[in-house]
Amino acid sequence: MNNPEVGHIDLNIADALNEGSELDDLLPLFRRKIFDADIVRFCDESQKNANGLVLLMIDIDHFKAINDNHGHPVGDEILIGTARLIVERVRGKGKAYRYGGEEFAVLLPNYTATEGIALAEVIRTQVEQTVFSEKKLNVTISIGLSATPEHATTPDDLLTKADAALYEAKGFGRNLVRIFGEPKPVDRQRVPDRKVAVPGGISDDDRESIRVNYFSNRRAECPKDGTGLRILREFHEMGRRTPTIIIMCPVCGLQEMIHGSV
Repeated sequence: MNNPEVGHIDLNIADALNEGSELDDLLPLFRRKIFDADIVRFCDESQKNANGLVLLMIDIDHFKAINDNHGHPVGDEILIGTARLIVERVRGKGKAYRYGGEEFAVLLPNYTATEGIALAEVIRTQVEQTVFSEKKLNVTISIGLSATPEHATTPDDLLTKADAALYEAKGFGRNLVRIFGEPKPVDRQRVPDRKVAVPGGISDDDRESIRVNYFSNRRAECPKDGTGLRILREFHEMGRRTPTIIIMCPVCGLQEMIHGSV
């Protein structure tokens, strides 16, 4: 995969985050006060409807060193670029917030822990592979994950356990996703064998099979693991008879755009 410049990330956040008073002054993320209200509301809805809720706590690794070595304007570029990337990845799935400083939070209603892990690995991998600022810097992030009902049933517990998982991720070497309660790594093998999304990672035949199955019976399976695919978005492109869809596998994290018939 080519390392994209942060300025080249395709963004259109205005449609998803259009309440300016609720946004952070610097970043395209919701403010901490919105997070504090949302985590209570989403936890209540999770309990009432017996649906899952995933919380990701995300921290930029060695951020103080970035500011010390390159200056705060570059640090701001890193913050903005990372935030934009996170917003792009969670659009249509949940909400992203600035929790404080270089720490972000993501709430994913109606998500299972397994689905949250897949998305967290996609975010971690894409940040690692992205070039930020005019200084051409690479950065990494650490992510802690907790979920209802597996790990918590109250907002305080959900936050405490995601924070604990984030602390472990940084303690085990950073650039890592940790789930609350996950066994400690052995023999310094820090990163679990988790599947992550690979753009263009399926063949033309697989793409055609998804297209035919979806537009025939509105269902399609991931060609990698057989999991039912989620349809993140469906829209019409000019000159095509059937809609274009954006699909995601909740297990392996695969994301693809499937064009409808011409």
